Amino acid sequence: MGFSTGWGANVFTQGWVDKLSKTPERFMPATVQFLDPVTRTVILTSKARVQPVRTAVPHDNDATDTMTQVVLVSTPIGVGKTLDLRPMHRAAITSSPLMPVLTNFLYVVSEVLDSANAIERTFFFTVDLEVKVT
Repeated sequence: MGFSTGWGANVFTQGWVDKLSKTPERFMPATVQFLDPVTRTVILTSKARVQPVRTAVPHDNDATDTMTQVVLVSTPIGVGKTLDLRPMHRAAITSSPLMPVLTNFLYVVSEVLDSANAIERTFFFTVDLEVKVT
């Protein structure tokens, strides 16, 4: 029986979402700060899961050749669903116990469209691997 038969119409209830929404947070070991693109002030701090989407690729930025990589950052839905990020917003990974090197880079929002995922919010960032933040 598929969803077209009406079988799953009441599967994804708000109660189900509320129960399940805390689960992904247990698997989000990093901490991310989302930054205002103009003032660079912190607009939100959250737990996060950070993972590359693809390998780094060469990129000519007119000043020097560099390597860029697209990175996926997921936050718990309770935090992420009210966050209105746009391209050019920035983020900093402030803690990453499993991969501390992630704290060395500046993350710039490249895509904000997301699915209607009930338990986490996903953002795509572009990272210039030649730029190190301190």
